[in-house]
Amino acid sequence: MHDMLRDICIKKSAQDMFLNGPNKFRVSNPRRMSFHKLEDDNDSTESMSLIRSVICIGFWNAEFPFGTFLAAILVRVLDLDMQCNSFPTEIFELVNLRFLGIGFSSRIPRGISRLWNLQSLIAPYSKFDEPVELWKLSELRNVKLFGFELLKDEERNCSVMKKLQRISFNIYEKEATIWDGFHKSIPNIKKLCVYDFVEITPTAMDLSQLHKLESLRCSDIKSISSPDGFGRRFRVIFPCNIRKLVLLECEMILGAWRTLCALHKLEVLRIIDCNFKSKEETCDEEREAADGDEFESEEGTCDEEWELADGDVFCSLQFLSLQGLNVVHWLADETNFPRLRHLSLYGCDDLEEIPSGIGEIPTLQLIEVEYCSESAVDSAERIKEE
Repeated sequence: MHDMLRDICIKKSAQDMFLNGPNKFRVSNPRRMSFHKLEDDNDSTESMSLIRSVICIGFWNAEFPFGTFLAAILVRVLDLDMQCNSFPTEIFELVNLRFLGIGFSSRIPRGISRLWNLQSLIAPYSKFDEPVELWKLSELRNVKLFGFELLKDEERNCSVMKKLQRISFNIYEKEATIWDGFHKSIPNIKKLCVYDFVEITPTAMDLSQLHKLESLRCSDIKSISSPDGFGRRFRVIFPCNIRKLVLLECEMILGAWRTLCALHKLEVLRIIDCNFKSKEETCDEEREAADGDEFESEEGTCDEEWELADGDVFCSLQFLSLQGLNVVHWLADETNFPRLRHLSLYGCDDLEEIPSGIGEIPTLQLIEVEYCSESAVDSAERIKEE
């Protein structure tokens, strides 16, 4: 860090009463504290009665003395990026917490429902002894969990989390069937991140009832199904009001574009490391599965051509990002993306060129090309010149 910038940060930290261990700020009644490693001087914990925010980073060899936080009853933010052998139940005494981040793997015992003011719970590596307690946290707005503990309790049908707006979780095929009806319990959800699907039996997750959902990120879905029924393995039915969609390591048959084009409010689309498959390939796989034969798809295989038909129109799309695709030929023109402003290509080594018709889009402002073939870069230059 530049010396001048460092001085500004120190002065600003002093003004905000942010206590950082290594810098040894001596301020009375600090409101924010950050601890880095156990060797930091923690004598400042003697004046913690007015603490509002605590961040702990790098406690890997020993456990932090959580008992010292009992005096910080007014703390609202607690972020623990550290190692603990067991969950410190002293946290349950901090009833004013609004944000709780747990960066270690541990089972969370019964008692978290006592944090009735909690608005954000970030625990991507933890599981709960009593998942039903989560339904008692009526102020929750943002949740990130390992697995989806909220799905596992029958009592969820009796509760509605009206304030919950963001959910991020891992889900497995055996849990997917529990999703049916769950949308009624989260009517106001706006952002949803779903990771790590495991394919066991044919099923689907219907998100069409989440009318307020605006942003969706899906990982490892098999597959993105087209409206004509191809791709009957695990699939997602998208909500019609979605504005941002991120697809990561999913399998997409070419007919799936009609499904995405039907999302008339879609403004941002990111497709990352996805495999493109033809209908014939998908049907062959389904027939083999129906015959009881084990099928293992070859990693990295895909259809070489991505062709958008005349009726495949992304009427509201403004930003399109394609990353790590193995597509060789991309056939499209200005009619497919009438409002596109920004096109980003990253790591598309096999793509021969960007369709020249893309340059005819009247709203286009920027084309980014990184780590792609030379011919793709040349095509971007030609579009710029024309």
